Amino acid sequence: MQRTLRFSQYLGEFGWHPMVLTVNPAAHENISNGLDVPEQVVVKRSLCLDTARHLAFRGKYLNCLAWPDRWSSWIFSAVPKGLLLNWQFKPDVIWSTYPIATAHYIGWAISRLTGKPWVADFRDPMVEFNAVTQHWAPADRYVRKFRLWIEKQAAKHAAKLVFCTDGAKQICFERYPWMDPSKLCVIENGYDEKVFQDISAQVSIPPPEAEKRKKTLLHSGVLYYSSDRNPQVFLQAVRELKECGKVSSDNLEIIFRASGYDSVYQDMINQLGLDDIVRLAPAIPYQQALTEMANVDGLLIFQGATSNPAVPAKLYEYLRCHKPILGLVDEQGETAKLLADFDMHCRAPLDDVAKIQTNLQAFMDALGGAPKAEHLVKIQQYSRRSLTARLAQTLNELVEIRDNQSDNLKH
Repeated sequence: MQRTLRFSQYLGEFGWHPMVLTVNPAAHENISNGLDVPEQVVVKRSLCLDTARHLAFRGKYLNCLAWPDRWSSWIFSAVPKGLLLNWQFKPDVIWSTYPIATAHYIGWAISRLTGKPWVADFRDPMVEFNAVTQHWAPADRYVRKFRLWIEKQAAKHAAKLVFCTDGAKQICFERYPWMDPSKLCVIENGYDEKVFQDISAQVSIPPPEAEKRKKTLLHSGVLYYSSDRNPQVFLQAVRELKECGKVSSDNLEIIFRASGYDSVYQDMINQLGLDDIVRLAPAIPYQQALTEMANVDGLLIFQGATSNPAVPAKLYEYLRCHKPILGLVDEQGETAKLLADFDMHCRAPLDDVAKIQTNLQAFMDALGGAPKAEHLVKIQQYSRRSLTARLAQTLNELVEIRDNQSDNLKH
């Protein structure tokens, strides 16, 4: 959500006036009223049902009602609404964004019906195959089939396909090698500098004797209970360090903020005897969450090898906090590469107890150092404003191509 919101905020600075076609609020399980959507941004909503909540009977529903996702019903209202918006406002470009695959279907349909160029913001691949486990994601073959069909339409008909990492872009190109590679581009996730300026007064300065106080490590956001995010091996490593006296509640506190699976992880923490070191904390408003990130001693990122093509969006906010980051990541992944680019060398595989122990100890010993000056400059390329400038340039190129084609037809 932050990616799309920030694009809509900053595009106006670059000569673009976004209008947003989205769902009615009832389609969401949870909503926030605190979003700072610019007044000049046109926002139109159309009817959408969540299959799992609105079309289920006793918790069950027909699988076909969730192809390509649970919000597929949105197609029937969004396409006519999009055509009406096209007639009213005559936009230059149709832009759709994942991870709701239905949005790409709608973008494709409106583009085909209006002739307007379509930009498909995939972020990450809609379908992936893990060569190690020999498993597909998503697991449902019909969902995969529908999503691959949408992806193929984008490869054929979209003017641009946008991804968040080079790895994700490469997966798409390998799947459709006949596609013009110039159609694919990377615009990473990022952070909003304005929000960080707003919270700057709330960021505390560590006391002079920082090395003597308890160190606080934080993971902020959902920790999916899956092989790709599960912190169980990390917790086992902490328990073994505790048993040999290298960490204790006197020198270490670990916070999992808004894990999304508190009941599962609390049982895990209790069984490992870590309830004095590891604490689960509830979700808090976005700005408060950023303030907490900026005030702890170190930050944690969890990502298994199955997500190697992706970079968690929160990592860019972590980097902007100028705090050390301990990466429980696969060395071949995009996340490890980004951490290495910022000299975050404390990294270990998500499932390796011994390497986690070694890197956790080294990480704690190194906490408290000031960020390098070149890193302060490097992170600026991932500000939402800088990323929006790149999006605007992409859109400008499409309009220029269209205008040139129109001139050629006239002549």
